[in-house]
Formats: sequence, C-alpha cells, structure tokens
Amino acid sequence: MATCAVFVAWGLAAAYQGKAGPPPTKNPAHEGDIRMYQAIASRVATGQPYHSAVAIEMPSRGYAIRPIFNWRMPTLAWLNGRSPSPAWGTAVLWAIGGLVIVLWTMALRAHIPPVMAAGAMVMALATAAVLQVQQVVHLHEVWAGLLIAASLGAWACRRIGLAIALGLFATLIRELALPYVLMMAILALRDSNRREAMGWTAAAVIFLACWAWHVSYVLANMPADGLRNAWLVAGGWPFVLTAARCNVFLMFLPAWLLAIVVPVLWAGTWHWNNAAGRRVTAILSLYFVMFMVIGRADNWYWGFLVAPLIPIGIFGFFFKTARVRA
Repeated sequence: MATCAVFVAWGLAAAYQGKAGPPPTKNPAHEGDIRMYQAIASRVATGQPYHSAVAIEMPSRGYAIRPIFNWRMPTLAWLNGRSPSPAWGTAVLWAIGGLVIVLWTMALRAHIPPVMAAGAMVMALATAAVLQVQQVVHLHEVWAGLLIAASLGAWACRRIGLAIALGLFATLIRELALPYVLMMAILALRDSNRREAMGWTAAAVIFLACWAWHVSYVLANMPADGLRNAWLVAGGWPFVLTAARCNVFLMFLPAWLLAIVVPVLWAGTWHWNNAAGRRVTAILSLYFVMFMVIGRADNWYWGFLVAPLIPIGIFGFFFKTARVRA
C-alpha cells in the first residue's frame, strides 16, 4: 500500500502541474498515424510491396524514418490490404475482441466466482467500445493489446497452446508485444514449467526470425535522407497515466481522479494471489515501467497494449484463496 500511495502522490502532483490530462479529442498524431496506415494498406491492396509503400508514405507525411523501429511489421497492412474485402480485417478484430470477453469471463468464473457477472460486463463494455471505432482496424496497438489480453485469458483458462499462439500473433502485429512473450517465458521457467517456457521461447524466436527478414527489407528500402526521432524520453508516471486513458472507463476521468484510480487498480492485481493474478500483475508492471522510460507524449495510444487488462485489477480485491479451484 505504501508503493500505491507513492504513485498516487506522484500522479496528483502531475495533475496539479497540468499533466496526465486527456489527449485532444482531435489528436493530430493519432489521426495522422491512422491515415498513414490506411494509405499504406491501400497501396498494398493495389499490389505495391509493403516496404516500398512505407518508404513513400512515411517521409511524404513528415514522419521520421529512423530508427528502423519506426517501420511496422507488414502483418496488419497485409491483413487489411490483401483480404478479399476490407470488412475481413474488422471481422477478425471483432472476433479477437469476443475471444477476450469469453476467455476472461471463464477465467473470472474459475478463480473469483462471485465477480463473474461484473467481470464479464466490464470486459464486454471496455472491448466493444473500442471496436465501435471503425478506424482502429488500422491501429497496431489495438490489435496487439486485444491479442495480449486474449493470450493472458487463455493462459488463465489453462489453454497454454492457444495463449502462446495469440502471443506470437501479437508480436507479429506490434513488436512492443515481445516483452509480454519474454515475461511469460520467464514466469514459466520460474514455475518450473519447462515445456511451456520452451513454447514461449519458440514464439520469441519465430518473431525474431520474422523481424530479421523485415529489417532486411527496411534497410533495402530506407531512403537516404529523412527525419529521425527517439523514444527514450523518460516521461515517467504521468505518461503512464495518459496512456491508461486508452481504457474506456478511464478515458474521461479528471486528472486528479485518474491519479488515484490507476494505482488502486494496479494494487488490486497484487491481491489476486494465484498464478493468473500474478501474471496480470507482472505484465501490467512490466509495461508500466516500460512506459515510464520510453514513449513520447504523442505516443499515448501505446496504452492500448494494456488497456484491456487495467480494469481487471479491481477484481483482485475480491479474491479469496479458499475459492480457487485451479
């Protein structure tokens, strides 16, 4: 609780300084990213190679082309651009969202039975609200966040193979999902689940092989001149709070209330004292620490990577060991 109080105080100080407020309703960086990814997918749909499309669209729209991490993996552009119909990408995203709701409803029923109905409602409202925005089908972080949530829900339901497959899919959409896969491998090793650890490690190796292939094409298509940016800006806890607004329940809270709610939800995961709860805690903590170090102010939508998991913390306060069946 002392740690929670420290983060509450830090957040309140940031709120007093005018930080951690809602991003602008019409956010130029957010909308600009979506328009660019739409344009890239449209080029891919006409048969243009993905990497040459990015080499044209990014610099022409004033985006930095260096470092190479600015170039997304082609998976999402292929899905949206090469599908028989643009509706396919939306349908797949909705299917993943539905999987998140189903898996976490099952997980809460298994581990904290009294909150199953409330948990299902929370997950359904949070997920459906995001999916109502048609343009999010082009936003990598939304996909990766839902896939991470579905993967963790599958793990909580003891569907380990499905969890690993969903985690791998998340990395192929957005490389920022790799820390999730690596953390799950480390936790499996800690629990002496060597077979599971090997599965997560294999997923990481597959991603790295795909990433190496991707980088080879990036280097081949990289323009000689172009802008460069950096992400190591140490935005601290205020950036975490702004990123947390990607969850629909936190989106419109005043900054002072957000400063209290997010640490309390995070603390709730620490009360969920079984294997599933410990993994939620580990993943949220991992990304919160990452976001305190990397991410510029206009990268607030990275919060979609963990947005589905944040409200789950409230159910940790209802956890009772005696009710655990798995």
